[in-house]
Amino acid sequence: MSRLLCGRLISIDDWRCAGDDTAGRHAEWCGDDRIVITRRGMWELDIHGVSILADATAATLWNRNTEYRVRHPARGGDQCTIFRLTEAGTRALNEERETRGGGKCGATFARRTLPLDGQAYLLHRTLLSAAEGGAAKGDPIALEEPAFELIRRLCLDADGQPETAVVARELVSRVREFIGRRFAEPLSVECIARSVGCSPFHLSRIFRRETGLTLHRAIVRLRLREGLERLLDEPQQISRIALDVGFSSHSHFTDAFRAEFGHSPQQVRGISS
Repeated sequence: MSRLLCGRLISIDDWRCAGDDTAGRHAEWCGDDRIVITRRGMWELDIHGVSILADATAATLWNRNTEYRVRHPARGGDQCTIFRLTEAGTRALNEERETRGGGKCGATFARRTLPLDGQAYLLHRTLLSAAEGGAAKGDPIALEEPAFELIRRLCLDADGQPETAVVARELVSRVREFIGRRFAEPLSVECIARSVGCSPFHLSRIFRRETGLTLHRAIVRLRLREGLERLLDEPQQISRIALDVGFSSHSHFTDAFRAEFGHSPQQVRGISS
């Protein structure tokens, strides 16, 4: 087990199992609500005597405080990605479910397995690659937001009650004000959602729908534009500017800058001089 992200609402683990416990006799304890996506191999999950086969075509959903057994019907083991909800993350998910008219549920997940379409699987795999590449270092929103998007796709009704245009615009306006003041800080989806009084699952969906941008992309653009202004107006070293506007390193700033403006920071500074 390798932990790739540990946040207040969600954590992400890379789970690789050799498949030695093929008999499935050993009972284990699930202490958190989790979604498990199998990347390779197959295995069998038994909860309360009901068994389901897990492979790369479906996600398995586990409720916290549950005893389970795992069996491996085929050799070769398996590789999985685990999305674990903290208690705060579960509350946020249930709040979002209630806003869509879903009502309260005794358990977080009513189903044990859900089909995984190509788009959802690719979103998960892209997210995993970003996590393995250290995308969350100093900037957890880079992983939290797509993780919430994936969980929302799998667990919530995509055709929930639409928010009125006025309410959505007001919400997005408050979000833009908040990130406009604090974009240089290491922000999370949770802290932004808390600042405007809504669910983090709800927030990223509405923000993207109204602006065409993810929260992370909007924050990065603000950082880059501030970085550009300082680059042209101030004699500071580029590495100092990069850190001041919220990037974790000179190279991270340079790569994002070139992708956004088509020139490196050094080139832009040379053009202006």
